[in-house]
Amino acid sequence: MKQRNVAKTLVLLIIGVVAVDARMCSALAQDRASREVFLSETRLDTLKQRIEQRTEPTYSAWLDLKSRAAGLLDRQPHAPEHWCVPGYYRDAAGHSQAKQGLQDDADAVYELALCWRMTGDERYGRSAVRLIDGWVNTVQSTSLKDDSTLSFSYHFPAMIFGADILASWPGFSADRQDAFRRFCRETALPLNTMNRSNNWGNWGLVLVLACARYLDDDELLNRGEQRWKELLDRQIDKNGHLHHEVRRSGGMRGIWYLRVGNGL
Repeated sequence: MKQRNVAKTLVLLIIGVVAVDARMCSALAQDRASREVFLSETRLDTLKQRIEQRTEPTYSAWLDLKSRAAGLLDRQPHAPEHWCVPGYYRDAAGHSQAKQGLQDDADAVYELALCWRMTGDERYGRSAVRLIDGWVNTVQSTSLKDDSTLSFSYHFPAMIFGADILASWPGFSADRQDAFRRFCRETALPLNTMNRSNNWGNWGLVLVLACARYLDDDELLNRGEQRWKELLDRQIDKNGHLHHEVRRSGGMRGIWYLRVGNGL
């Protein structure tokens, strides 16, 4: 329920924002400019304007986000030294426990970054960067087994979205940003599941494209684009179904996976 509310709030925050800035940012890393990985500067400015004007439903969603972010100011990183997530169908409880730290930390970074961008209050920025640093400095090894790659693919991108928003904040120093970029390339990117043919491939693609944009890596971005086109051709049948997913659990969960996959 909490995850659903977070997703709902973040979606509401960008309702009504129709200006899409598609320009490509060619600045070098030391310029500390946003790569506009998820939200462009134009969209963020429009969002801020809607909040200042108390335009609904954005304003109510903003109040909800700001209230939650206040409770995240003292949050400490939950990064493990070794990242490993058991398979959900083998160990549901262990799966949830192992991935929860990344899920909550990444969501918190994005929420705190949004609050910093909307208010300029450095408390939000400091808290977000503390969480980012925690993952960069703590994780020493990662597993490719079970759901380790899948869970990283669908939870880590939110941390990239937040780090990108914070790029221009002086408290997120060039050294810290460079360290996070190395983490994205050397630790996060190898965990992507883009080459899988089912919904794992979609989640992995989100991670790859987020890393590519954040790292300003055109070659990686092009590879992600090509894979996206392949998935469009291969995953969707003539009836509009994701044929790998609709048969799950005897069809009982097919609609749920279809909704998730189409959303990606």
